Amino acid sequence: MDYTIAIVTRGRPAGLTRLLKALGRCRLPSPACSVLVVDNDPARTAEPVVTALAAGHPLALDYLHEPRPGVVFSRNAALDQARGTRLAFIDDDEEPDPGWLLALASAMDGGAAQAVSGPVRPVFARPMPAWFADAYALCYVRPLPDGSLSELMTGNLLLDRPFLARHGLRFPEALATHGAEDTALSALLLEAGGRLAWAADAVVLEYIPAERLGLAWLLARWYRYGMSDVRIRLLDRASPAVRLRAIARGALRVGAGGLLLLLTLPGLATGRPGPAVRRCYTVMRGLGMIAGGLGFSSEPYAARPGHG
Repeated sequence: MDYTIAIVTRGRPAGLTRLLKALGRCRLPSPACSVLVVDNDPARTAEPVVTALAAGHPLALDYLHEPRPGVVFSRNAALDQARGTRLAFIDDDEEPDPGWLLALASAMDGGAAQAVSGPVRPVFARPMPAWFADAYALCYVRPLPDGSLSELMTGNLLLDRPFLARHGLRFPEALATHGAEDTALSALLLEAGGRLAWAADAVVLEYIPAERLGLAWLLARWYRYGMSDVRIRLLDRASPAVRLRAIARGALRVGAGGLLLLLTLPGLATGRPGPAVRRCYTVMRGLGMIAGGLGFSSEPYAARPGHG
C-alpha cells in the first residue's frame, strides 16, 4: 500500500518547516510514502521551504501551487495529484507523534474503514487554565460513547482514495471560502456506505497562537460551527423549508442552552467558569444556526487584502 501525506498551507513557512522535519521522524506503514505540499498562498511562500528540505528529507517532497483562494480547492488538488492510494491530511500548524501514520493505517486496516481520524491535542502559546483547555477541546472531533465516529477532521485524517473515486466524492467546492469541508465529506462518505474509524493512538499536536487564547475567539468559532451546520444542509437542498428548520433547531438550542447557562452562573462567583463556558457552546452554535438559516455567511478562507 502506498501513502501520500498532504499538507495544505498558506503563509506559515515556520510551521511548515517544523511539520516537515517532524514527518521525517515518523515511523511509516510502507516504504512507499511521500509528502505533497499544496501551497494556497499567491506569494508561493511554501516553495522555498520545500526546496530547502527536499534534498535531505527521508521522504519524497512534492510541491503544488493552488492559487485559487479557498482551502477546498487545495484539498481537492491533493486528492487529484497524490501519489498514494491512501491520502493523509495534516495541517501546517501541527506536529505528529512519531507513530501517527502507523496508527491511522492500523485503524483503517483493522476496522475496514474508508476514513480515519485521530486526536488533536492543543499546545497553547502560554499557560491556560483548565477550564479554557476543556472548552477548547470542543473544537475537535471526538468519538461517540460507543467508540464510533460521526465526522472527520482534516487536521488528522487518512482517506481511501479509490473509495472516494468510485463514488465520485470530493470536498464540496461550494464551501471553498467557508470551511467545514471535512464535516461535509464525512456526511458524503457515510451516505455512500463508507465507514469512519477512530485511531486513539494517532496523535497530533496543534500549536495555538496567542490570538486564539481568549473566550471571544472560542465564541466566534462555535458560532461559525452553527453556520456550517446549515451551509452543509443547504448543499443538499437549498429551500425555505431547510432554512426554517435550521432556525427552529437553532432557537431550541439557544433556549435550552440559555436556561442551563443561567443555572451555571453561580459558579462564576466561586471561580468555576467551566460549566458556564460549556453552555455558551450550545448557545453560540444555536445562534449560528439561526444566522445561517437567515442567510448570513462567514468566509474566513476568502482572499485577504494583499494576498491576491
